[in-house]
Amino acid sequence: MPNLQICVPPWVERISGSRVRFPIRMTLLKLAIFPPHHRDSQIFGHKSSGASPPCDQGPESVGNPMRGHAAMRVQTDMARALECWQRAQPSKERWGRPSLHLSNLFQRPSSKCPAIIPLRFGGPMAQVREQMERQTFQERRQAMRVKSRLPMRMQARDADHQAELRDISTAGLCCFFPEPIPEMTLVGIDLELDGKTHSIEGAVVRCQDAGEDGYEIAVFFTNLLGTIRVRLSQLVADRQRDGHSC
Repeated sequence: MPNLQICVPPWVERISGSRVRFPIRMTLLKLAIFPPHHRDSQIFGHKSSGASPPCDQGPESVGNPMRGHAAMRVQTDMARALECWQRAQPSKERWGRPSLHLSNLFQRPSSKCPAIIPLRFGGPMAQVREQMERQTFQERRQAMRVKSRLPMRMQARDADHQAELRDISTAGLCCFFPEPIPEMTLVGIDLELDGKTHSIEGAVVRCQDAGEDGYEIAVFFTNLLGTIRVRLSQLVADRQRDGHSC
């Protein structure tokens, strides 16, 4: 009898009639060797009532289930079982996709796969991210916030409203705005200081619902340079000395 092995994963099991769990490959092999319609035939070593040995079996095959006609039926049944099992497997020729083997789920060292690229902001947001990452903890501590009610206006995409300033520092400000603005959105701020309107650009780093006051929005300054930075530093120092620190 040829050595046929039915390649079924060992963890795939079924329940047999005796309530004992066998791997399905053992069950298929058992059905192939001992088909249900041969349970009372010569293959089990005894005859049915009134049955006689097949005429094509010689004297040497009587009592031996693996010779003569019984051996041919065993080979035929095993070949049929193997063919049925192979048909049940998905193949590229039949279904247009490769076979579903466990080895296909893992990436081989020789195969090419795209490198994992971290998502980063591009354009102006890349500069904002770099500025925020370069700022040390000491620099953030030195940029003390002070309470202020300076008139200001903020523009963001389609939103352009007056905002109520809550506190400000040389690094950014926090205000109440009637509309929500998504985080990491570039905004333009018109801040009135010493009777002059100064334009400042920033990026939204926090947006929270403040109830009746609208939305609490924190902005990180991205281009606070020159005269406005010097004047704002003086304002923060004066307000801090007067006890208006946050």
